[in-house]
Amino acid sequence: MKTNNILSTILVLGVVIGGVLPEKEAFSQTTQICDSPYDLPKEFVITQKSYSRQCRSYNSTLLTIQNASILPLGSSLRICSPFFRPDGFVVTGNSHSITQCGIPFSFYNVVTITRADGLPLNSLLDMCSSSSLNLTGWIIIQRSFNPKCGGSNPFNVVTIKRVR
Repeated sequence: MKTNNILSTILVLGVVIGGVLPEKEAFSQTTQICDSPYDLPKEFVITQKSYSRQCRSYNSTLLTIQNASILPLGSSLRICSPFFRPDGFVVTGNSHSITQCGIPFSFYNVVTITRADGLPLNSLLDMCSSSSLNLTGWIIIQRSFNPKCGGSNPFNVVTIKRVR
């Protein structure tokens, strides 16, 4: 997907190449759209990719997208990789699923993200060390191994703690 953010404008108009998007209220949780070369709004993530004849533009890919910003604190969601994760989320697992996210760019084409922003002081969370810690007020307190994060790194998981 390209880096321009024209889809935000398209959402306001309610039209995207290949179809019409639902009204804003219906678009707040999960919906399906035809893939396009435009970026999704930053709070949306792709949770499934599939081929669809109804998508006659771009690459015939139907995307299931979800507004991650409305997820409760501490909740997790499996999203297609290597697409970005929204602010306030950390990667807590890597996996592989052709049925969920299609032919992978790499072996791990699905990542589990967990909402960490707004968790209470002294909260602990294990995250994959291969992803960046894009949260303020959190520190790394331990390194360990867990198969859910994949790879051969003996310290592929970091435990983080909210300190402010």
